[in-house]
Amino acid sequence: MYENLTALAISGVAFDGVWTIAIALDIASKKILSRNESGCENVPGDIVPLEQFNYTNMKLGCILRQSFSEVNFLGVTGQIKFNRYGSRNDNVILYQQYRVINGEVGRYFIGYVTFETPWKEGFFEFATGESMGTLWSDGVLPYDGFPVIGITTNSIALVVIYDIVAGIGIIFAIVCFIFNIIFRKKRIVKLTSPNLNHIIILGSVLLYISVIFYSISSMNKTIQSTFCNIRVWLFSLGYNLCFGVILSKTWRVYYIFNNPKPKKKGVKDWVLLFIILLIIAIDIIIILVGSTVPQSRLTSFEVVDSGNPQEINEDEKFQNNFILVCNTRVGTLIWLGISFGYKGILQVLAIFMAFHTRHVKIKILNESKETAAFIYINSIILVLLIVTEFTLSIYHNTYAALFGLGLLIEASLFLGLIFIPKMVYLYLDPKGEKIFAQSGAKSGSHVNAIANDNTIDNSSEETITNLQKRVKELKQKLKELS
Repeated sequence: MYENLTALAISGVAFDGVWTIAIALDIASKKILSRNESGCENVPGDIVPLEQFNYTNMKLGCILRQSFSEVNFLGVTGQIKFNRYGSRNDNVILYQQYRVINGEVGRYFIGYVTFETPWKEGFFEFATGESMGTLWSDGVLPYDGFPVIGITTNSIALVVIYDIVAGIGIIFAIVCFIFNIIFRKKRIVKLTSPNLNHIIILGSVLLYISVIFYSISSMNKTIQSTFCNIRVWLFSLGYNLCFGVILSKTWRVYYIFNNPKPKKKGVKDWVLLFIILLIIAIDIIIILVGSTVPQSRLTSFEVVDSGNPQEINEDEKFQNNFILVCNTRVGTLIWLGISFGYKGILQVLAIFMAFHTRHVKIKILNESKETAAFIYINSIILVLLIVTEFTLSIYHNTYAALFGLGLLIEASLFLGLIFIPKMVYLYLDPKGEKIFAQSGAKSGSHVNAIANDNTIDNSSEETITNLQKRVKELKQKLKELS
């Protein structure tokens, strides 16, 4: 009968059973003492003390049965009362609650659970006037146990959308790479250093890959720490590879059109490559130092999820939600500040040179409009990334969305503003005859520097002849204007 009951339920039944026997024997002893044989008059046997009980005395047995039928008290398992069949009228568990009323602690009856049979599930019913509102503060059932810890990851929708867009960006980078290879001997492509454009493509691919790592997150601290370090390397190297090319090209145009020496020569590609490598080398040193020093190393820490700090999980347990953040330590913030500060210095230099070459109109040489547009737009994006990194990291979805968006825009700008105009120019002018159709050069020496620049194919006699002819025409126009 009791094989399906828990230990707690059995202990209650045993406790009430002992009390039932004690009370019934007490009733029987009083009946015997007063010679009360009500209900047992016709039963054979003698009324004797309980100490002389034996199984052959039927009258004493009848008195004991009558005594048990008169038992009626409130036990641990509910009201103890037996019917004529010897069974309890109901299987009821009463519930009481300790309450402080008028400064005194007391037990108050709040409800009961009625069981059809002791081994079947019952249902709780409130007593009259009781409800969840009177039972619990604010009417909410308190959690009885220790809350579990949950690690919140980024939204699945955000991860899918950003990863798809990043994948499309990588495909576009491959298209640009193929275009740069196939048409590298075309004048329009050749004049803008196709080898340097390969570096832009590589940097953009790294930025697109970093978008994937910024969108995903892990519930494991070690894996999340690895993600954080990969993000920094991909973003920083990808950004400086691309921006290094833009900065070096802008410097070349600035050098040609703002250097007062009349006999200056064009800047060779290896000089620009050296500038790019120097920019990358400084960046690598900053990253290596920050990654190796324990005080600044990116390590994930649990931070309360401000968007959803606590919830009831699928197991109906209270769950405290945390996110894994890597930039909470002061040393880490200083290191990231130095890294972004370095990028800011490069940005200021680029803005300075772009402003001083804003009147140059030889589009294919310096990509003036495209480069200037990128530099100015990139300034806004860089500010967005800095604000996101230092203020929104604890809002994991917002952080991933804004930082990823900034990286997508930057990578797409690097590729789009450099390669799309070339694709359009190549379609409209396959032979490159209109390259020098417009010129805002200040003097003939500037034009000579352009003609002598190593980005022009000096090995081709036809190209040299055409350019020299064009230089003479431009010199003549300058004389007429002056």
